[in-house]
Amino acid sequence: MGTYPREAWDRLGGLLVSRRVELDVRFRNRRTFAETVDLDYRVLYDIESARRVNFTKSTLRAVEQAYRLKSGSLDRTLGGGPLEPLEVASAGMETPAAAEPTPAQRVVVEIPKGATPAEVAGLQAIQAILDAQQREIDQLAARQERYEQEVAELRKRIVHPNSGHANDRRNSA
Repeated sequence: MGTYPREAWDRLGGLLVSRRVELDVRFRNRRTFAETVDLDYRVLYDIESARRVNFTKSTLRAVEQAYRLKSGSLDRTLGGGPLEPLEVASAGMETPAAAEPTPAQRVVVEIPKGATPAEVAGLQAIQAILDAQQREIDQLAARQERYEQEVAELRKRIVHPNSGHANDRRNSA
């Protein structure tokens, strides 16, 4: 990572704050974001406020992942480019920044050009884990939907003791 002027870090911080809120309106609160993405609050504070500029490469990669940015995006942004959000393959859903991701969305791990075979293998393993987690999320969403349908059906069948009618909510005063 090159050396960049203070103005570049200030610009990056402002863009990251905007990106954080773009990801989810609840992330207006930096602490909520930090807890959600499992990143140290102080790191987020420092990079967003340009309080310090001496981050390790691994920390910058973690920040890119937290903000759902392409690998190397922070470096390119510090050089004057825009933030580069990850593209999320979705089945006609609005954007990857939707507050509630849908089961149809899939996070795609990007393999950078020039990656070593070990890095490629590691990223492929991460993709496999993400895909397995997404399948589990999809299954849970389907179960929840079935449960909610069953509850709705049961509510229709409830016979109230005072009236003898299904779903009658009158008081028996």
